[in-house]
Amino acid sequence: MGDEIWHPDYDFVKLPAGDILRNILTADRRNYGKAESELAEDIKLLDDAVILYIEPLQAAYRDVNEWKANKCKRAAMETPSNS
Repeated sequence: MGDEIWHPDYDFVKLPAGDILRNILTADRRNYGKAESELAEDIKLLDDAVILYIEPLQAAYRDVNEWKANKCKRAAMETPSNS
């Protein structure tokens, strides 16, 4: 993808706001498809990274009572705002 910036290809100041929104959404859908096809490998890596982040959180929340009873695990899991 190049260094492209969104530029309205219609009369932005004269069209009704609803038409402007529809035009923006249509352009965004086209850009998303283009980005998805050109950046598929990068998106997959990011998705995998998020999955790897979520899995230990799920495991921790399955055993909330166990880690809350253990000071060492509790210190690793809690933030100052939820302790």
